[in-house]
Amino acid sequence: MKSFSLGKYALSGGVAVALLAGCGGSQPPIGATGTMPQTSPLATNSERGTSWMLPEAKSENLLYVADYGGGVIVYSYRPAQIKYVGYLATPLYAGGECVDKLQNVFITSSNYEIYEYAHGAASPKAVLTDPFALPLNCAVDPTSGNLAAVGDAVHKESAGVAIFEHARGKPKLYADSGFSAWACGYDDRGNLYIDGGGRFGYIDFAELPKGGNTFSEIQLDQTFNAPGGVQWDGTNVAVGDLFNAVIYEFSIGGSTATEVGSTPLSGAGEVSQFFIDGGRGKVIAPSEFENYTGYVKIYDYPAGGSARRTLNLYSPDGVVVSRARGSV
Repeated sequence: MKSFSLGKYALSGGVAVALLAGCGGSQPPIGATGTMPQTSPLATNSERGTSWMLPEAKSENLLYVADYGGGVIVYSYRPAQIKYVGYLATPLYAGGECVDKLQNVFITSSNYEIYEYAHGAASPKAVLTDPFALPLNCAVDPTSGNLAAVGDAVHKESAGVAIFEHARGKPKLYADSGFSAWACGYDDRGNLYIDGGGRFGYIDFAELPKGGNTFSEIQLDQTFNAPGGVQWDGTNVAVGDLFNAVIYEFSIGGSTATEVGSTPLSGAGEVSQFFIDGGRGKVIAPSEFENYTGYVKIYDYPAGGSARRTLNLYSPDGVVVSRARGSV
């Protein structure tokens, strides 16, 4: 298989390897509306040293940004305003993120753990351990609450997906030694989709049907530079191209996936994961460039194009929105 390498991750033989880069004490300023980020800091290093959360955070929709090597930055999330409201010091080397129906946020870590935070909380409510792989991305089944995690397998035989029943306890491995998964996402019926490294120009893509024990390979009618994020957008399965700053939407039918649309992310770099906010017609994309300069950009979805807002960070990987109770 072709090897890919950019930023802190390397996809070699389809396996993603995390490189633990230092954070350098970067600051998370908010960018102006449009594509150009500002550079005025929002917090001092001491404010980012320990976890904290403003009291009003629990009553607001929150945007969690995993800034690799710099913890998790938390913003209030409203169409007209994005304000810095909190910081989570653990995990420091945070990766992918996902959220369940109760709006608990799960954050993967390079220490083989997954941290769960209740909405607006400054301390984790649970810490799960993945014995099979260094977890890079995660997804929650909306029909059962099961948590799926994929990443860099400890051994070849442990490649596949680790699923924690009801997001608790020890996971069960749904193994596929020939598939080194990069990202995963559930649809609204509990079917799990995963992508991973393949030969140059193509990626591996497969489905674990709800209640099933084995993967079914699915052919995508699109070429990719490298596998990116996977998310159900309410109608189709969205799959990102890690190095090409574009999200493709696929209609899945059996073993066939038909591309029905694409969302270009103008101005983005390496997009490890994205979050589709279907209710507002937005997609939030953290991206990084080769010099470890990173941005979180908010685009119209599925139109894409130029970003509506830009946040300037250090090395953002994962992003997710957790909604306050009673919000829309």
